[in-house]
Amino acid sequence: MKRGIGELLVDNGQISPEELQKAQDERNKTGEPISKVLYRLGLADENQVKNALELEYGVNYVPLKKLTPDLKTILLVPEKLVKEHEAIPLAQEGSRLTLAMVTPSNFAAFNVFKGRLPSWQIKPVVCNEDDFWDFVTRAYTAPEMIEVHTDRSGDDAAHEESLGLWRSFSEEQPVDEPEDMAIILLSNHILSNAIAKGCTNIHIEPTERQVLVHYRKDGVLFAARRLPIALLPALVRRYKKMAAIKLGEASLPQDGRLHLRLAEQELSFRLSIVAGVRGEHLIIWLD
Repeated sequence: MKRGIGELLVDNGQISPEELQKAQDERNKTGEPISKVLYRLGLADENQVKNALELEYGVNYVPLKKLTPDLKTILLVPEKLVKEHEAIPLAQEGSRLTLAMVTPSNFAAFNVFKGRLPSWQIKPVVCNEDDFWDFVTRAYTAPEMIEVHTDRSGDDAAHEESLGLWRSFSEEQPVDEPEDMAIILLSNHILSNAIAKGCTNIHIEPTERQVLVHYRKDGVLFAARRLPIALLPALVRRYKKMAAIKLGEASLPQDGRLHLRLAEQELSFRLSIVAGVRGEHLIIWLD
């Protein structure tokens, strides 16, 4: 679920609810994006926005307002897809593609791009929503982009033309099958969301039909989210890899330390895995 930058800053204790209301009142008067109002009023700066977004989504932040749109990369997907899912291809490096997303936890949107670009290894990054729409406007009003749109009959035509230019390049460079990025995003989001909420423990427990994710805060355990039971093996495998724990063992208790880089900090947490009737049960200590 997408949350506004103002809400994230309040949740992280960087601004007060009263300051957010002041900014929203000012935005209603001027029509400016909320982030620009926050900057102008001195209530927040870009570094605070960066930290809030990285904590919320567990991926790196990218300052789109400082970047120049790259036509050949943007044309890999139709404009309609970019605007519908608030995500835009940003940069290419070999067979790797950086995808800037307003909501990286939107796994359905990520999988849409993955399906359209099967030859690419896609790395998601998070961006400020206001910066995203400014970047999109700059991208699709650039003279060279207007020329492409004039010459072609629509978004899909431009998309297919660009794929024709780049597909051969990708297919000539076979790569190892990457780990499912949706699982990487999910595992990071479970951690970063617990950190942002000030929790001390995470419990991931399989039941007959689903996986329950609980957080502990101030000694109280509460439900954070429910996941399909089919995700459990991949999620356990991801956390084991992060903690350098042996993957093949599933019957004995295992312990290790998770390592995560978040908001320019190297974080380390203790992980315990215990076998259960319906699968492995994970406990992560954040304090």
